[in-house]
Amino acid sequence: VVTGGGEAVVGALVAMGQPEGRQEARMDGSSVEQWGPRATHTGEDGRFELVGLKPGKTTLRVRKLGWAQWSSRLVLVAGRASEQAIVLDAGATVRGVVRWENEGPVPGAMVHAFDRPLSETYLQNGQVDTPSILAHEVAEADESGAFQLAHVSPRAMYLYALAPKPSGYQSGTPLLFARTQIDLVSGEEGEWNPVLTAGRVIEGLARYADGTAIKNVFISIKSRDRGQPDRRALRTVDGSFRFIQLRGEAYDLRVQMRERPEGATNPCVLGVVPGGGFIEAVADWDAPGSQVTSKVMVRFDDPHSRHTDKNQLGVWLERVGGASFLPGSEFDDVWRFSVERPGSYRPMAFAGDRLIAIGPSVQIELGADVDIGTLVTGPGGTLVLHLVRPQEGDTFGVQGYLEHEGCRSGEMIQLGAEETLRIDNLEPGRGELQLVGGPVLRTSLPYRIVAGEEAHATIVLTPAVGVPYTIAWDPMDPPESLSVRFRSEGGNPPMESQEVAVGTSRSSPLRLTKFLAPGSYVLEVSGLGGGLVDQAFEVLGQGPYRGVDLLIERTPN
Repeated sequence: VVTGGGEAVVGALVAMGQPEGRQEARMDGSSVEQWGPRATHTGEDGRFELVGLKPGKTTLRVRKLGWAQWSSRLVLVAGRASEQAIVLDAGATVRGVVRWENEGPVPGAMVHAFDRPLSETYLQNGQVDTPSILAHEVAEADESGAFQLAHVSPRAMYLYALAPKPSGYQSGTPLLFARTQIDLVSGEEGEWNPVLTAGRVIEGLARYADGTAIKNVFISIKSRDRGQPDRRALRTVDGSFRFIQLRGEAYDLRVQMRERPEGATNPCVLGVVPGGGFIEAVADWDAPGSQVTSKVMVRFDDPHSRHTDKNQLGVWLERVGGASFLPGSEFDDVWRFSVERPGSYRPMAFAGDRLIAIGPSVQIELGADVDIGTLVTGPGGTLVLHLVRPQEGDTFGVQGYLEHEGCRSGEMIQLGAEETLRIDNLEPGRGELQLVGGPVLRTSLPYRIVAGEEAHATIVLTPAVGVPYTIAWDPMDPPESLSVRFRSEGGNPPMESQEVAVGTSRSSPLRLTKFLAPGSYVLEVSGLGGGLVDQAFEVLGQGPYRGVDLLIERTPN
């Protein structure tokens, strides 16, 4: 790194790459490694060296106080060295005055300079998501609103002026801003006098069906431009929202709620045009706590001693046809529940995680007290598993997941190292055992338990390879669910599809692992928009996965 006169620049900060996320653990105990940025300083001769870099396209940046930041896009090839001749420039200067729309000055306004457009997703909230791992040029306006940006890179630059947060600022209140693009020449001065305005606006209220405001949630909008969509998001405290500085095109608005009734979807308003007036995003259910509820009582009797520790005993209400369980509170041998949604419910009793009783379903309407009666245990049965283990390969960590046909809450069983595993005290009826964890193929085994009898089953533990795969989508427009299917090629039997719930409970990218036997496969994902997305790959031999990195990504088109 040298100056224009050829003098070595000592102590310049040199950085390359971008952080790609935190380390994450897989179910088998291994971790997902991420490439991280590398940084160093130049020595007395102006030279530097960066090693262990991620191959592919990247940006090299150099910064030294008193000089304009230097950057260049590079393509790195694994196993090859790359050398760069870097000449720092004093850069250009930008001066101006920041004003409100009424022409009053804006003291304390912050003016930023970038070499590429800034993400405006959270900009009106005061959050500046810099595209660089090094600091950018920034200046604060004085009492007269005047600012000066020095040592700005001599090129096409993107400038942003952002209003300061007032005293007592409330989350979700938009901060006015302005933006422009300016071409700068080294050694010259540029001028920009930004005026902070709201521009085109979408504003309104998010509320429940009963009129109560939906508070403390994220609200997002996304324009319908498939090429470069405009995305914004804010967190509302009181249910109100106001998005500013928008394009003159239609937007889709969504209220992102984690807690909602089963089967309900997030409130949304589609095709909103900025400047079209006050809008409301309305949920199709009432606010929590405002609904009429029913009080339900269940007694429990265990004549067959299916549980031995009262601290492990629990009685629950399961909503038939749904996915919700309501825990009960026990007092004087009576279990009580508060039901907020009408429907068919059935009581269940558990000793720890093991189902020991399941009662008939009962229709519950809101506003009435319901006494279901007594839930009585019957005699349990036994499942004897005969495990056929591979001659080579470790099956440590393999577990069995037991799920009764009439219950969506299962139990995890440790298979251990024995060839025979006996599981007592199981609730009579049909069920399914699934192998999970460890380096074996996922296997499902249906079984039937008869009261007072033993059921025998044989399971073959087939060695497999853990294949990590990643599914990515637009965080501002997450799919409700995904369908993931691994299709084998070359004679292996096809595999069932797996539904993955997404909504607001999972963030992108989603990293998963599938255990597969060696062979040729196709990963198919639907639900990302634009039809089916697939990718072919190979699984080679035993041990760590040595195939390609699987990335299924939703693209704008």
